[in-house]
Amino acid sequence: MKKRLLLNLLLTLLLSMGITGLILSVWYNTVEMEFEERQATAIIFLFLTVFQNLAIAIFTLPILFQINNSNYSNKRTKNLYLLASPLLVTLILSVFYLSTTWDKINITFLVAPVSFYLINRFFYNRSIKTNA
Repeated sequence: MKKRLLLNLLLTLLLSMGITGLILSVWYNTVEMEFEERQATAIIFLFLTVFQNLAIAIFTLPILFQINNSNYSNKRTKNLYLLASPLLVTLILSVFYLSTTWDKINITFLVAPVSFYLINRFFYNRSIKTNA
């Protein structure tokens, strides 16, 4: 079960990076900016995508260290590990790295946790169903 969860987490990380990058590049191409501002925004989005998805994946790792296997199918524990880690990373990074204004960058900051959560939830539910 733990090997499958680790593989699912790695697959979730890769897919979430790809989907987040795709969503941010679509947004990036729809906004009119000057050349230098486009370059700076692209670099910021690249680092944002990679760093935020890696942080969420690291915060999701404690699910692999559970001793009791019944916790994997427990609804409260599952939601705690799957939903709490993206929310916690988003809150921590928002407090430390973002300003208090709610602008476009802050909204794009929510793309990675939402995509990571949805993909991780899908793979986690699939692995629980095949294991049961």
